Amino acid sequence: MAGPPHGVVSLSLALAILTAAPATGAAPVLDATPPAATAARSRPASDAPSPREGALLLEARRALDTDPARALALVQAHRAEFPQSQLGPERAHIAGEARRRLTKGGRR
Repeated sequence: MAGPPHGVVSLSLALAILTAAPATGAAPVLDATPPAATAARSRPASDAPSPREGALLLEARRALDTDPARALALVQAHRAEFPQSQLGPERAHIAGEARRRLTKGGRR
């Protein structure tokens, strides 16, 4: 079952917050930040691509002109080592270009 739309607090949650509020007369402060934004902010820095990850793709890109087979091998090594990489779109582009060049005999 889906929860309430973004920014809408359910009645039971509102009642729980109000009954748990201190008796100071001050209104409780609600965090209106959407859960997805909170999760994105709390994402560890380790989700960023590693230097090795970037270096593999850079080497693959440089190999495209002179050795598309090597470029493709580097991309495949990247896929094996970093299957969930944020650089997946770049990896796919390099792989496609390498395959195209191999199929066309190296012509652009």
